[in-house]
Order: sequence, then C-alpha cells, then structure tokens
Amino acid sequence: MLTVAHDPLCDEGRAYADRLEREGVPVAALHVGDLPHGLLTMGAVLRPTKLILDFIGASLHAALHPAPPNTSQR
Repeated sequence: MLTVAHDPLCDEGRAYADRLEREGVPVAALHVGDLPHGLLTMGAVLRPTKLILDFIGASLHAALHPAPPNTSQR
C-alpha cells in the first residue's frame, strides 16, 4: 500500500492498510511525505520515484514468490 502526503485520500489509504493488517492480511505499506499523487509517473522529475518503484517490485516479488520454509535440521 503506497500513500503519499499530498493526496486527498491519504488518510483513508493508511487506515485501510492498518485495518487489513489488524485482520491478519499481510501488508507492505509505505507512506511518503512531501510527494504528490501521481508520483509514479513523474520519474523524470522526482528522484525518489525509482526507489519507490523498486520497493513495490520487491514487495510484489516477495508476495508472489515466498521463500521456501527452512527444512534443514541441525
């Protein structure tokens, strides 16, 4: 769940992520201050966009390809 400070639905998005987490749904949440709604399409002018896209990609990869359980015995 990505929320940004300059978005009219920021508070609702954060509350939704909190609710999902309370209900036991795994959530990767990132709140970014001082960036506008639509920042993901502004990579040419907003430097943090690449880092945020990398976070989103890593979160999706982890959710879709979970690590196998450790079955080694010591």
